[in-house]
Amino acid sequence: VKCRSASRKRHPHPHVAQMLGFPRSGQNILQHAIHELTQTSTAVNYGQAVMNPDGMLFRSTHSGIPLYDDEEGENGPYAFSDAYPFPSSGYVLTRSYCAGHCLECWPKDYMKASVKRWLYECGVGSRFNVDTGRINQVYYNTTELVEKNIHLIRNPFTNIPARFEHEYLR
Repeated sequence: VKCRSASRKRHPHPHVAQMLGFPRSGQNILQHAIHELTQTSTAVNYGQAVMNPDGMLFRSTHSGIPLYDDEEGENGPYAFSDAYPFPSSGYVLTRSYCAGHCLECWPKDYMKASVKRWLYECGVGSRFNVDTGRINQVYYNTTELVEKNIHLIRNPFTNIPARFEHEYLR
């Protein structure tokens, strides 16, 4: 039996290395370290958040800066730092929650029914438009753009209290 690899639409460098993790798992710390050490930007699916060089987060203050300049790039991913350029080659670490977090619902409500649905959710994001003041939901095809996956795991005994504290202080 001969197998052939699926054809993929290739984008210019950098390629996407998608980082998966629950909120409060250390993504901000990791992405800030990458910004400082490499002097390049990482990316996020959520184009309404931007990190400044000091590691401070700003939400809904900048229009999302797409990773790619083509028409499809408007759907993400987006720069997580507007102070540094994207890497010119290799991979850009891109944060996604893959719709896998819901604090006020039962597991059956956030578990995805299939791998296909989960992959779809990994490409769902949002983009803030400073001119209109609106956040719009966007989607990019992860099976075409994502070359590598990184799963960031934090000890649940420290992650659960951190998430509780975050939600409680809202």
